[in-house]
Amino acid sequence: MQDLTLVTDADQLEQMQRQLRAGAWLRSARSEAGYASAGAFAKVVGVHQTQINNYERGIHRIPEERAQDLARALRLPVVEVRRQLGMWLPDDLPSGHTASPEEAIRADVTLTADQRELLLSMLVTLRAQQPARMGASALQPGVNLRRRSGSAPTVPDFSDDFDDADLDNFSAVHDPDRPPRDDWE
Repeated sequence: MQDLTLVTDADQLEQMQRQLRAGAWLRSARSEAGYASAGAFAKVVGVHQTQINNYERGIHRIPEERAQDLARALRLPVVEVRRQLGMWLPDDLPSGHTASPEEAIRADVTLTADQRELLLSMLVTLRAQQPARMGASALQPGVNLRRRSGSAPTVPDFSDDFDDADLDNFSAVHDPDRPPRDDWE
C-alpha cells in the first residue's frame, strides 16, 4: 500500500496551484485556438496526448522549453504563453518593443480564433502578391478605375476593342486547322 502524505510545504502548495492555473489556461487557449481535442493539439505540439492531458489537469509541470512549441501551436506570442503559464520572463523586456502584425493579431483577445486565423492568412496572401499587382501601376494606361463620389465603381469597357475580324484572325493564326467562323454552324 502506498503511503499518501498531505502537502504541507507552502512552496509545494504554491507550485501545485500554479500548475493547475497553467493547465486551466492551456485547456482554454487550446479550445479557443480551434483544437477540439487534446490529441489533435498534441500532434501539432509534438508530444503524446497523455502529456497534454497531464499539463491541462495540472499533474505535470510544463517545462520551460515546451513554451515555444505551445506558442507556435496556439499561434500566440511566446512571451504571452510564458506569462500565462507562470514561467520566468526577463525583467528587461523592452517596453517599447513593437510587435509584428502577426504578434499583434495573435495577442488580440477581442478576436475569435477564426478571426485571427483569417487575418493571418490574409496577411500571408498580401505578402505573397507581386508588388505590381498590388498597386495602380499594373493597370493599363488610360484605364480609369477611380470611383466618382456617390457612384458605383467605373468598370472599363473593352467591348469595342475587338471585332469579329480580329477573332477570325486570331483563330487562323493560333489554330490553322480551324475553319473561319463563317463556316461554323
